[in-house]
Amino acid sequence: MSAPRYGAALNPSANLILSGGSPQPRWVLVGGDVVVDPGGLVSMDVRAVVEESRELGRDLARRAGIPVPSPV
Repeated sequence: MSAPRYGAALNPSANLILSGGSPQPRWVLVGGDVVVDPGGLVSMDVRAVVEESRELGRDLARRAGIPVPSPV
């Protein structure tokens, strides 16, 4: 459940069902530049972006009064 497609992971059970999907592409080129290779996204630190988005999602849920489970 650490892939970016699982979003903020506020509800791991729902995310597992709703955020699954087709296989990831092996290669993506934009304007002739490789942005995804078989190792993943090459233009940014995906783990850092995912962790920040999850942190922001948990914070937003707390501020909205939504119960937030502990990070997975």
